[in-house]
Amino acid sequence: MRNLHPRTTLRPRARRHQAVAALLATVVALALTACGSSGDGDGDKKGLTKLGFQTSFLFNAWDAPFFLALDKGYYEDEGLDVEIREGSGSGAAIQSLLGGLNDIVEAERASMSIQASEHEGLVSVAGLKESNGLAIVSFKDKGIASPADLRGKTVGITLGSSESGILPAFLKQNGVPADKVKIENIGAAQKAQFLTSKKVDAISFVDYSAVSISPLDNLNMITFTDHGLTLLGTGLISTSKFAQEHPEQVRGFIRATMKAFNEAIADPGPALDALMKRTKVLKREAAETQWKMYVEGAPSPFTGKQSTESWSAMLESLTGAGVIKTPRAPEDYFDNQFVE
Repeated sequence: MRNLHPRTTLRPRARRHQAVAALLATVVALALTACGSSGDGDGDKKGLTKLGFQTSFLFNAWDAPFFLALDKGYYEDEGLDVEIREGSGSGAAIQSLLGGLNDIVEAERASMSIQASEHEGLVSVAGLKESNGLAIVSFKDKGIASPADLRGKTVGITLGSSESGILPAFLKQNGVPADKVKIENIGAAQKAQFLTSKKVDAISFVDYSAVSISPLDNLNMITFTDHGLTLLGTGLISTSKFAQEHPEQVRGFIRATMKAFNEAIADPGPALDALMKRTKVLKREAAETQWKMYVEGAPSPFTGKQSTESWSAMLESLTGAGVIKTPRAPEDYFDNQFVE
């Protein structure tokens, strides 16, 4: 651009153009400053590192410790800016990992083991719920008290979720032909509504969450682990790549989470308070019951450590049932180096 002579007087329009250009330059500079310059996507909120996390399902009582850790600043103490996203099933949570949306997710380890046998690169970095509560849930007036009672009934499941791969094996092990049970695909968030509105006879659900549908006295629950299958419950799942490249972030997230879990086991009130601020659906009384059922039998202190024996038992069960075709060694599915 041609330089103006020092004595040249700018016309009004030129002055306006120059002012606009200066303003735009300022805006761009501010935007670049706000965005930061980290090449790996790290945020700069108070110098913290962003970490994406997704729950296994809609916000429920077992998610309360995550919100307690968030509200009390435990994640920030570990240098993390954690975003907690509401889930829609373990299968979807794991897919969000593989797609790069999240760094760590909460998911059923049974579901993870099925997907990890097909897709390398998944790892369970901590255990949460040792036993799996997957069940067929129905109202008592439907008369479904055993697997045999499922003949001729309609069961709502979510395709792509853990139960969609496990249910056929469950039916086979209990002598129920798959073609005698009608399967209806329902979004994870709509299953309870379909059950209460009598659009299906039963749904796949976790037993410790069923109280959110109705008082437990009104329900029959047929748990998979009581009928021939060995299944692990929820855990914290990441990709091997993220865990290897960011081990301190994984350790920090687990350390803060376990601190909150142990506080919630000792006194669930503050954790449930933190949860109730984030849900408009779950009632406090139901959340309290969910939490009691979820932590029943939990070790003290709660560390997240996983055992080769538990993983071996589940993999043997799923392989024997034909759910997993070619399992790898148990140690390929989990890693205890991130727990304390």
